[in-house]
Amino acid sequence: MDLAEKEVNVTTGFSGTNDNRYLLPTSITQEDPVDQGGTNALVLTYLLRPENAPYHCTRNRDGKSSSGFEIVDLIAKKPTIRVLLDVGAQMLDMSNQALVTRWLKRMPADVEAAIFFNSKNEFTTITRAGIVEPLISSPFKQQTGKCIVYLDDAHTRGTDLKLPLHWQAAVTLGKKVTKDRLVQVRQLGRGQSLAFYASPEIDAAIRRVAEKPTGRLKISDVIKWCMLETCADIEHHVPQWAQQGIDYDARRKALQSLRSIEELTEGNISRSRVCGYRRKPVLWPRYMKVARPFPLVDTSVGILSSLRG
Repeated sequence: MDLAEKEVNVTTGFSGTNDNRYLLPTSITQEDPVDQGGTNALVLTYLLRPENAPYHCTRNRDGKSSSGFEIVDLIAKKPTIRVLLDVGAQMLDMSNQALVTRWLKRMPADVEAAIFFNSKNEFTTITRAGIVEPLISSPFKQQTGKCIVYLDDAHTRGTDLKLPLHWQAAVTLGKKVTKDRLVQVRQLGRGQSLAFYASPEIDAAIRRVAEKPTGRLKISDVIKWCMLETCADIEHHVPQWAQQGIDYDARRKALQSLRSIEELTEGNISRSRVCGYRRKPVLWPRYMKVARPFPLVDTSVGILSSLRG
């Protein structure tokens, strides 16, 4: 079923934010519940709380962007951070298991295991002894308070994991970080908090937006930059949204032409049977696999003309 196709029954879906409502097909309208009207403002209010003030630029001694190993060592200096959300995709130079193994070795003894996604996209745990097993069968499924958690860029959205209320999460900042990707902590404002780690390139971008070449950056500066990135991301996807509409219209017209051919062919078959013709009619397939819809539209016009003649 084509999502843009108008159906008799209502098609429903769910989205945690309404930032991308302008990129939905024109036949789909996002209906926000009345009691959720202030959600966007409420989330921004939670972000502006003082516990989310920690900000770090991941610049190493050479003035370049820190490697994944260096960022892990930097985060490990703050034992209160128990979750790493690689929203900015700064940890691509190491595997998920290598990252949590290194991080686990640098954490206090009360942290017994790490939770991460393996190469098969499965929630996995690894202990200090190196024992790896699926989270679903691990004793740490009910003891997440004894673990550290790492979510790579591909899994920072849509992952539901219940975590202690007092935990702090490190959030990496990179290119194209939008508001809905930034806020992935379920209990933000109710005990859980964030600490931000920006690459030198993003640090410079935030400073340009905040007009602060030097000095300490605030969480409000990060949010301002993130909101501008969100608007730029929506504008960036407008041509793709328009092209999808054009492709849908081409498919719709091609399908209408095909149906017209089928109806006309079936009508000829019925007439041939009534008149007693013995010639076996050519049956058109009900569904045709076409690589591109545009040639089908042009060809069908000629077929229709010959049949009518």
